Amino acid sequence: MVNIESGMYTCPESWLTKSINIAVVGVGATGSAVATMLYKLNHIRREITDNQYGINVTFFDPKNVTATGANRTGFILSEIGMNKATTMANKLNNANGSVFAYGSANNFSLGALRNPSQLDVIITATDSAVSRNQIAKMGKTLKHQPIWLDIGVGGSQGNIVLGELGTGKHRLPNVSDLFTSMKEEKQDKEL
Repeated sequence: MVNIESGMYTCPESWLTKSINIAVVGVGATGSAVATMLYKLNHIRREITDNQYGINVTFFDPKNVTATGANRTGFILSEIGMNKATTMANKLNNANGSVFAYGSANNFSLGALRNPSQLDVIITATDSAVSRNQIAKMGKTLKHQPIWLDIGVGGSQGNIVLGELGTGKHRLPNVSDLFTSMKEEKQDKEL
């Protein structure tokens, strides 16, 4: 939430008294690294809240693990051919000993979330300007403003932008606001 008077941004107070719901779009090299960090944050959060609050994650990626991808991601050779999102969720749940992650072998959609109105954070780790533009459009339909962390990469560049989905004057600008060329829906490799 942005405090207009101070110019400071603080996380919503509600995060202190509930589990945080996160969607991760893309489970390739960057997304799989983020997945393991979220696993660690879930463990820490549960530990400091006496197991009351954690992190609930849903991974979205329609692609399967490839031999090339296994060399630079959080996957191993025996997972080649398996869906990235469901494989990552299963792996982290097994390591955790409980269900903290879900995997969807589809592209991101609000309808695929268990409760879209409770989405707190969306993390895009993809090289697709098209998918990020679709997320920006979906965000305008939400009644709340989830945080949007875009850690997108392209052929020769990358970015990390923390903003908020949605509309309104008093919010952190997101990747779509800052990189308006994304609305042309060119793949990052073409930019």
